[in-house]
Amino acid sequence: MKVRITLALIASLISFSGYAATDEQRFKACQAKLIKANESGALQDIGWTPPSEPKVLVGEIFFKLPIDVKEGFVQTINCFLSAAQVGMCVDFDVRSGLTGKPVGRFAKCHFEMN
Repeated sequence: MKVRITLALIASLISFSGYAATDEQRFKACQAKLIKANESGALQDIGWTPPSEPKVLVGEIFFKLPIDVKEGFVQTINCFLSAAQVGMCVDFDVRSGLTGKPVGRFAKCHFEMN
């Protein structure tokens, strides 16, 4: 399967807006970006049953994104998981949807690839 990375996808993943008027508006904006990411194949699944860490599976497109776009993408996932509460960070591994193995980690509001 051949998938094209569009400028619209990149813009939607990297443009994390911390300036929405309310947490609810920020949450809806993050949710909309994740829906686009899921439709594009960059995101495969998010699951979370506290107190365990969230399960984040990424697709093939994620690996083709530039690092700054990956960081924006992971920040958007954090926004969604934290219900858009400014300054809150949820720690989680980013795992390959194909292998289930960790490919990166978001911890203390910072993302690093393995």
